[in-house]
This record gives sequence, structure tokens and C-alpha cells, in this order.
Amino acid sequence: MRVAYFDCFSGVSGDKTLGAMIDLGVPLDLLEQELRKVALGSYELESTSVLKNEIAATRIKVHVFEHRIVRTWSSVRATIENSDLSDSIKEKTLAIFGDIAEIESQLHHKPIGQVHFHEVGAVDSIVDIVGTVVGIEHLGFEEIISSPIPTGTGMVRTEHGALPVPAPATIALLEGVPSYSTAIPAELTTPTGAAIIKRISSRFGEMPLIVPEAVGYGAAKRDLEIPNVLRVVVGELVEEQAEQGGVVILETNVDNTSPEVLGSVVERALEMGAIDVWQTPILMKKNRSATLLSLMCEEADEARFVGLLMSETNTLGVRKHHVSRTVASREIMKLKSSMGTARVKIGRYQGRVTSITPEHDDCVRLAKKTGLPIKEVHDRLKAEASEKVE
Repeated sequence: MRVAYFDCFSGVSGDKTLGAMIDLGVPLDLLEQELRKVALGSYELESTSVLKNEIAATRIKVHVFEHRIVRTWSSVRATIENSDLSDSIKEKTLAIFGDIAEIESQLHHKPIGQVHFHEVGAVDSIVDIVGTVVGIEHLGFEEIISSPIPTGTGMVRTEHGALPVPAPATIALLEGVPSYSTAIPAELTTPTGAAIIKRISSRFGEMPLIVPEAVGYGAAKRDLEIPNVLRVVVGELVEEQAEQGGVVILETNVDNTSPEVLGSVVERALEMGAIDVWQTPILMKKNRSATLLSLMCEEADEARFVGLLMSETNTLGVRKHHVSRTVASREIMKLKSSMGTARVKIGRYQGRVTSITPEHDDCVRLAKKTGLPIKEVHDRLKAEASEKVE
């Protein structure tokens, strides 16, 4: 899975996110082409390469040449809705801008439609938000993960006067997002940055196991004692990791329990949450036929399943083995096939599809519906699913 990790060690703002997109290779011409679809008046984009504490980054400046129009949330929304942007970009842009408007409405006790934005700030924010959304769609991230958000400290001057850092709008927009203060006396995270990162991120935390392919740096204007940049790491997410401990295999030899009883034990164990249960024919002493009954479960469930085996099989003992395992990620695809809808289990390891397995019950159902052999239904479902996932 191709993911992006937003490493916000120096906070997040609209110009940083947009700069990082360009630094990752989003063409400036593409951004300008998309932004021309929005009626924003007279402005100009400037992209420059800068050094922040010796880290090369891309800095985006928005030069606005008109300052007369007062933009309310209603007018901003209409501008986006009436633009020629794609529906997907409109929806994501309006969601981000709408979050800002809603918070401003609550903070200033104004109807949301009357919340106004300073002209320069409105154009800046629209460019930053639309440009970031365009960049994300162009780069094709399947998931965006973000670090916890530092806010900075101190005071910041606004059109409403001096406000504490984080600004009231910023901290309100970060509701539900892991955030922390720092000793850096600056506004590291802005309301626009907070709104963007909250909407685009599926989760927050440390960088997961990723095979990096590219890194982009987006710079802010101010120079700080730390690099005032946003770092975006792009790569393949390695979802599968060996589980050290925590999994137990229980096993017992059974030679005096009927197959019917063993079958019910297997069913009950699976209903109770066993990871897997299987039976192996064995020969015991004096050539007695028997069954090796094996059960895999989480370590925390060991006592429950030992009790099940001891009470249901008449065994006199249960062996246990603590094991680690490497697990491929699994997902269930609802495939709309040429024969009807069916569930298909997709296995992935190190970002690659390793198995495609149609659910047997659905194969049986479709075989009855179409009159085809189950094997043919299985093979056709696998082939059609393969076209969609690879």
C-alpha cells in the first residue's frame, strides 16, 4: 500500500503542505491549471527553493493583488461549488474550509454563513487547501498517516489582537488529534494547517514500517531554531510484522472420542474465538488410531481453551507451544463478478498481493445459480478479482 507519512515535527500550515506537494514532484503548472478553475481574483503563485537549517525545501508564496472584497464562508463556499474543479476536489476542499468556518462561528458567536475571512487570508487559504488536495490526488496516496502535532508556544498577533499559541481556532480544530506544546516561541501550527491535517489523516502516531520512495519538504516563511519545514515521507507500507509471543498452539492426542464429538469441539472452539483448529490422523502405541487435535489461540485465551479441550475430549493432558508468526494482511473484497456478487479474500505481504481466494460458500451459491461447476466458478472469480487488485 502506497502511503504518505506527514512528519510534523515543526508543526503544519497550509504553505508547508502545499510546498511539500510540489517538492514531491507535483507540477506547478498543474496546480496553476487547477486553481484557474476557481474565481479568486488577481494573484500569483511563486515557488522557490530555500534552505531551512541546511535542509533544502520548497517555499510557496501567494502574491495577492486585490484587497477589496470581504469573503464570508457563504461566498467562499459558492466560489468552490461554482468552480470547474472535480467533484472529489470540491468535496474535500469544502470539508476542510467548512471545519474552519464552523470553529470560527463558535468562537465569535456568529452564524456560520456570516463568518468572514480577511481577503488575503481567504485567497491564501483557498490556494493552500485546493493545492494540497490536488497534490494528494495527483500523487495517489492510498493512506495518509500523521505524527502528533506540535503547536508552539507564546503569543501571536492577529486581526483580533494578540492571542495565545496555539490560537483558539487551532486548538479547537485539533480536537481529537494528538497534540503537544513545545519550547519554540512561535505559531508552528496554524488553523489552516490544523484543518488540513485533521481531514486528510486516517490516523496519528509514530511513523509505521515504511519502505521510503520519496521525501518532500515544504517550508514556511519564518526562520526558527529548528528547521521550519513539514516533511512528507512517501513509500510502501509494510503491514506484516512477526508477532513476538502472544500466540499459543495447544495440542492433545485423542483416541477415545468419536468424530462427531471432535467436530463439535472444533466448531465450538472457532465460535469461542480460536485463531485456527485442525485435526491430524496419527498412530499411537500398539498401533491405535488416534487424532492429534491442535488449536491456535491468543496467549490471553489459553486457559479457556485448555478447559474446553480437557472437558470435551476426555484427554488427560494438553501440550502448549508459544510461537511467533509472520502474518500477511487480509481484506475481504466484495466482488461484483460476471456471475454475481461474491466475497474474495485478498492476502498481501510487503505491499504485494500474495493470495486471492474466493469464499467457498459464495462459490457454491453461484454454482447453483449459474449451473457451472464449482471449480469453474472459483477460477473465474479468482481471475476477475485479480484484474481489480493487480
